[in-house]
Amino acid sequence: MRFLRLIGAALYWLAWPAYKVYFRFGDRTRIVIVQNGEILAMQQWIGTGRWSLPGGGLHRGEQPVQGALRELREETGVQVTPQQLDYLGIHDYRQCGQHFRFHVYVCELSSRPALRRQWYEVSRLAWLPPAAFTLQSAGSDAVQSVQLVAAHTRLLQ
Repeated sequence: MRFLRLIGAALYWLAWPAYKVYFRFGDRTRIVIVQNGEILAMQQWIGTGRWSLPGGGLHRGEQPVQGALRELREETGVQVTPQQLDYLGIHDYRQCGQHFRFHVYVCELSSRPALRRQWYEVSRLAWLPPAAFTLQSAGSDAVQSVQLVAAHTRLLQ
């Protein structure tokens, strides 16, 4: 599995110019799933190997909340309702020459759901403490999202 992640990191940097164009169009989403003070995190096959949060790009005409729910279900197998999400706003991601806007949602779960990772996109799912989301270990959009949750709710205190 380590070898596949290494290949994924190499593919990410080779495809970086295409990512730069792809991310410029349309908003994206991030969902901070909290259960017992820990956050559901994921690593993707193609990427830097840093932790990220469920979420992704919106389909044409798709509302952000629906896109967030779809991405959460596709990437992790977790299904929640729109009423379980709290919207924390829209924020900007600027790093490594990339720029996109992302809608941040938070959802507190009373128990740990069964996880089913999307095999072709997600290499790992894990429950992590908020302190694990640093710029050395996670993408800046994930770090910013976790900081927003900590500032606006009592879920991570």
